[in-house]
Amino acid sequence: MQTKEIGFVLKRFLPNKNKLSVLTKESGKIEIITRPTGKTIELWPGMFLSFYKENFANNSKIFIAQDLEILMSPDFDTNLNIKWAHQILEICYYFAPLSNPDKELFDHIYSCFNIMVLNRNFSSELEIIKKIYLIKLLELLGFYPTTDLITYLSLYINIRSTYINIVDNNQLKLLKTNLQNINNAQISKIDKWIIASLATHPNFKFFRTICA
Repeated sequence: MQTKEIGFVLKRFLPNKNKLSVLTKESGKIEIITRPTGKTIELWPGMFLSFYKENFANNSKIFIAQDLEILMSPDFDTNLNIKWAHQILEICYYFAPLSNPDKELFDHIYSCFNIMVLNRNFSSELEIIKKIYLIKLLELLGFYPTTDLITYLSLYINIRSTYINIVDNNQLKLLKTNLQNINNAQISKIDKWIIASLATHPNFKFFRTICA
């Protein structure tokens, strides 16, 4: 029996084209046409979908999405900032290769859109955590952080462990301290590296989001 694909809407092309770019767990980044086609107008970047995927004629790059359901619509607020969330989606749209499933990348995007769960332990550190998540995203897409940024990938691992593990209070305090100790000069280096990485894309001038 065919199982449903699950994925995030990265981009919609209305009104010029009646299709969507989505990042799915099983097929990677693909383009879909909904059936019925009128469903497309209800779908926006960041929505989490499920659907049955079918081939579209002889076009191996576009698929038909049948029995599509919206599983989650992002609730943008101060935790899941709309500008940051759309930057995550835009980076995936431009840099993730077509039809190349990557479970780690998919799981990372899922955790980005559930970043509000970190508010319980890191309410004052969420902004720097978002920058660390951008570093990790670019690393997953093939970029190599400079030596002075490598340490943030270790912090990322520790942050992600708090999603599922019961964290010792002393470990949590140390992690919070390490995050709070990231100063403005270090943040500036992070921002510059992210922008420099994004600027390698030939269509960088069309990007609608910028590093905050």
